[in-house]
Amino acid sequence: MSSNPATPLGTLVVLSHDLDPRVREGVGRNPNAPLPTLVVLLRDSSSSVRMAAERHPEVAANVHSLRAPERRPADIPLNGDDALRALLFDGGSAFAEAHKRRTFDSPCDPVALAVLAHAQHPHVLHAIATCRSAKSETLDLIAHYSSEAVLEALADNPRTSPATLAQLVRRGALGSAGLLPVLLAENRNTPVESLIALSNARNPSARRAVAMNPSTPDEILAHLASDSVVDVVKEVVANEQTRPGVLATVAQRLISVWGTSTYPESMLAMPEVATQNHGSGIASTTLLPRYPSSPGEILERLARNPRAPDTTLRAIADGRLYRQTVAGNAAAPPDLLARMLEEARPWGYDDDGYVVDDTGLVLAIIQNPRTSPSTLSRVMNTRAGRGPNEYHIALAENPATPIAILRELAGSTNPYVREAVARNVSSTDEILHKVRSQHW
Repeated sequence: MSSNPATPLGTLVVLSHDLDPRVREGVGRNPNAPLPTLVVLLRDSSSSVRMAAERHPEVAANVHSLRAPERRPADIPLNGDDALRALLFDGGSAFAEAHKRRTFDSPCDPVALAVLAHAQHPHVLHAIATCRSAKSETLDLIAHYSSEAVLEALADNPRTSPATLAQLVRRGALGSAGLLPVLLAENRNTPVESLIALSNARNPSARRAVAMNPSTPDEILAHLASDSVVDVVKEVVANEQTRPGVLATVAQRLISVWGTSTYPESMLAMPEVATQNHGSGIASTTLLPRYPSSPGEILERLARNPRAPDTTLRAIADGRLYRQTVAGNAAAPPDLLARMLEEARPWGYDDDGYVVDDTGLVLAIIQNPRTSPSTLSRVMNTRAGRGPNEYHIALAENPATPIAILRELAGSTNPYVREAVARNVSSTDEILHKVRSQHW
């Protein structure tokens, strides 16, 4: 097979690394063997393999020019000839060492990388796998290696092709407890079929990465919303691709068990809820938080997600703990923002002796682009005069702030307020003129 002219290029590269020298010798005799592979075989430990490569017509026609003593290989090959020279003199080791001192985004010549991909040393292949300038076809050539570091670098590289990523998933990543399945689940190029498989991986970090991937389709996110590991569910509700119906279901489950308690300490008194083991398939629809704060962390992410439905945001806002997060959500209904403003309390203590300070809540309401002009006017009339300067600045920045308020703020003695008015896209020429006429 290794000497058969019909053998595909990728297969020849794999066979050139076979443990059997007779297989490698067959590659050296193959008339279609690529020149970089033949150059690698010139350094082979077997004399018969080296002899087969030396007699190859491609080597006779090209390699003699690479042996010139004045043409030494550069640390970072600039072109294909430099890369061939590097393979011939040191197997690409100098390139690998030099690459350690460079960042992932440092440019390398794609042709040079394609040549070096025929190298046999894992540290050379690892350096290529980390290059963001490598072509997908080059990365495909080194995907057959069993080195964990090389495979992880391939899984992390955004240039790796979907076919290669799917191949890595099929090669046993599902059962791995290491980093490989996590990196595959994070890669946006990983095909949907592979993401489906990874969503059932035993490694919870891999399932969490699938939930974080913006390429994950709705049906997988809906499946992971019932995961028995809370960290997975947290990423599902934080993913802005998750359907509103799925977010509403998660919120309903949590609130029905834990409520929207004012303080996380009250969650400690809530009863435990049993769940199934994830290994049995889709977990129970009831969540068992691993930590007392976990329900709150999920609610906080729900409150932040712009796709959360109105009913979910209203239910979370019934408790006080995540009201500020709801107020900062651009999807919050205007009437809910107005209600939270009316119920906001000044600094003080509640009936249970806890400190209450809704300054941040009011500020989030002012900054929200969905806050109605009438609500912003109410802030200016009842709170901004006795509130912190941040209220005035936030009002001056919000494009929904009524013109009358912007006109008034344009005469502020605070230069930061006037600068915010000047930046506001709703400010008229008259208001901008008033800002410029103020004493700075």
